[in-house]
Amino acid sequence: MKSLFIKKKKKKLLFLILIILVVFVVFAISFYQSIARFFYPLKYKELVVKYSEQYGLDECLVFSIIRTESHFDEDAVSSSQAHGLMQITLETATWIAQQEEINLKEVDSQKLFDPSINIMLGTWYLDYLLDMYKNQDTAVAAYNAGSGNVNKWLLDKKNSNDGIILEYIPFGETRHYVKKVNNNLNMYKTLYPFGVK
Repeated sequence: MKSLFIKKKKKKLLFLILIILVVFVVFAISFYQSIARFFYPLKYKELVVKYSEQYGLDECLVFSIIRTESHFDEDAVSSSQAHGLMQITLETATWIAQQEEINLKEVDSQKLFDPSINIMLGTWYLDYLLDMYKNQDTAVAAYNAGSGNVNKWLLDKKNSNDGIILEYIPFGETRHYVKKVNNNLNMYKTLYPFGVK
């Protein structure tokens, strides 16, 4: 009788420990997600969703590029004079603005600090590169190093077997950039599994 009472008590204790463990795990996951989402935010979400939908892009990819390029600093300027959230140079912005589907009369470096204009131009350009290269990593490499460099790399058998996928990226900065964008993309997909809308 006494051993039956002890067994029941042990079962209750084990059940209580299990409940506490489950609550702790749920709390830990929730806490981790809150902290991680602080470092992988959805700043400028309305603009990113709007232009990603307009150009048929994965919002998480756009957020990954913004995080990699500027860490969401709309006033960022690089050493190569790329401006704003998606780090667009005035030369690239001027070329994009001349495209028929972009309704932008003139672009100056001040306008590139406007999140709406910057994200519109950056997403259009990313879509253009994805259409051109048909491979996400190759397009992301071109976003960083320029299509002129990527076109040369694709012609070299040391870099590409098929002229589409870059097996090797000669510029260390661009290699690191593509890796960083992919790491950011994986984090965004993990933290926002049901999308960002």
